[in-house]
Amino acid sequence: MFRFWANPIFLREFRANTRCRKTLALTLTLILALATTLAILWPRTGIFAETNTSEIFTVFLNLNLALVILLVPGFVSTTITQERENRSFDMLFTTLLTPGEILVGKLLASLAITFLVVITSVPIPAICALSGGISVPLLLKAYSVVLLATLTYGLFGLAMSALCQRSFTALALTYVGILMMAGATWLPSVLLSQLVYLRPL
Repeated sequence: MFRFWANPIFLREFRANTRCRKTLALTLTLILALATTLAILWPRTGIFAETNTSEIFTVFLNLNLALVILLVPGFVSTTITQERENRSFDMLFTTLLTPGEILVGKLLASLAITFLVVITSVPIPAICALSGGISVPLLLKAYSVVLLATLTYGLFGLAMSALCQRSFTALALTYVGILMMAGATWLPSVLLSQLVYLRPL
């Protein structure tokens, strides 16, 4: 069975990312931004109504998805192109790791920070679930969508990193592709929801 925590590529990349001060500062900034958003949207009376909870949860979920769109390309789309630019790409093939283990190690190490940000933000919307209006299954389903979106965008970013020669090109194409994928699911729902007979579609 493949164990990613025993993968040297994963361990090296993850340690490098977690020791980076920029990564720590970015993570803390995002969590504080999410907490500040909840504090701003908190009812002045201190009492939640069902509509308040639903609105706060919707805004918070959209913010989480926006953060995933912003974070994932920065971490994933340059994982392989940086190896080429640093002239260490050929050294990867001298290891005993298979190409699949190299790719999985790089993907999971790059996404680990985003996963941690998403997971550490769970207590904030959990307050909405405890106050009523949002069920626990809905909360789990929403976070499953966020985590699956993170994985999907990560795979796309890794593919761009493998296809491109330069980090800037891979980063730009990843952002364009992710925005197109996000828009392809979000824009039709917004447009069609205005038409009653097309809402089921």
